[in-house]
Amino acid sequence: MKRTVLVLSLLVVIVPSGVPASDADAEPRSMGEHVTCGVLFRILAGGMLQKDRTSTADFRAIADWYKERAFEEIAAAKRAATELYGDELAFELFDEEWQAVYGDMMNQIGNNYRNLSRLRYRYGDRCDIKPKFDAN
Repeated sequence: MKRTVLVLSLLVVIVPSGVPASDADAEPRSMGEHVTCGVLFRILAGGMLQKDRTSTADFRAIADWYKERAFEEIAAAKRAATELYGDELAFELFDEEWQAVYGDMMNQIGNNYRNLSRLRYRYGDRCDIKPKFDAN
């Protein structure tokens, strides 16, 4: 019994030490990673707004959540670009990256919002696309 308790105690102490305690402890993401997620969320928001216009269901809440996440990622990408390249090059490099990633993602879905599941599958884990809503 004592041996079992000791082993379990060691597991409780050892396992969490290999996992970051918070997102702040994780390695910061690059400008390109933020741009990728920003583009993804912007495309997903557009898809939800299109569904909202063509369906009897209300997709505005999820579209708003995607837009909010897109703005957060865009701001983080611009900060990362400024830190890495300085004020002079940051906007130009951000814009070039945005255009390249946007074009690539739109090609992946064949310029058709009905194919958004391809993007969700490919980038979902990396960008944490699962909306979290308060249950008020």
